[in-house]
Amino acid sequence: LKVGCCPNIITLKLYNNFISDEGVKAIAVALGSGLCPNLKSLDLSYNSIRVEGAKAIAVALKSGKCCNLSSLDLSYNSVR
Repeated sequence: LKVGCCPNIITLKLYNNFISDEGVKAIAVALGSGLCPNLKSLDLSYNSIRVEGAKAIAVALKSGKCCNLSSLDLSYNSVR
């Protein structure tokens, strides 16, 4: 995700894409950098995300740069 390339994305459905911790870390960097300021819903269900990847998402959320995000689906991953 490049700077300024996705300010209008509201919903991002990336379910069932075999996304691993490394992939979700890249998504977390984009979220934490404010690249998707209008994102309201992020669906990462049915992937291969583990605790490390979930922590990266949590850090991005704590940044406050994705404050419009109201729905995050991490179901059916290996997060425990």
